[in-house]
Amino acid sequence: MIAAIEDGIVERIKAASTGGVLGYALKEVKTYGGELDEDGLREVVKRYPAVWVVWAGSRFTEKARGLWWEDATFAVIVATKSLRNEQARRHGAPGEVGSYQIVKDVKALLGGNALGLDIQPLQPTAGRSLFQGVKDKQPLSLYAVDFLARFITEQPETAGLDDFATFHADWDLPPFAPKPEDPLPLPPGQADAEDLVAGLDQ
Repeated sequence: MIAAIEDGIVERIKAASTGGVLGYALKEVKTYGGELDEDGLREVVKRYPAVWVVWAGSRFTEKARGLWWEDATFAVIVATKSLRNEQARRHGAPGEVGSYQIVKDVKALLGGNALGLDIQPLQPTAGRSLFQGVKDKQPLSLYAVDFLARFITEQPETAGLDDFATFHADWDLPPFAPKPEDPLPLPPGQADAEDLVAGLDQ
């Protein structure tokens, strides 16, 4: 379900961008793949304004035996650039969309939307600034908006993963000073030493 939600968020934003709904075009909308790393940043900013989506983690509460509520948080990262000034990167300027506008549109597109999946509608939970300024000589504005997706998940299958009960190992110890005439390793059942670790109920 995590992958389906992440893909659904990407497709929802991408469709609005390419369909002309936003009034501006995002150059890149995709799942996050390290685009903010130092290496290659100069190339990445050529694809701004951009939006990236990433699963930020989950919390679990039991609903019934074998069933759990999963509260999954997805971060939508908004990236803009402008050579004018810092305010233009956030507020926008003629011909340039600002990060504030993209954040507003992302909340409108996703808030209350279940993306056609068996989840409760997405709920925006937090927004935060990631970076404002110049990084590697690139003028950037980066924000993240968190969305909560709640759905029921089943207890993972645990067949074959029983509690640890007993461990047994036979050891064939080499001679202290091996010689060519020393015998080959001992056959099974004739170990030089053995380990036996039993569980508390054994």
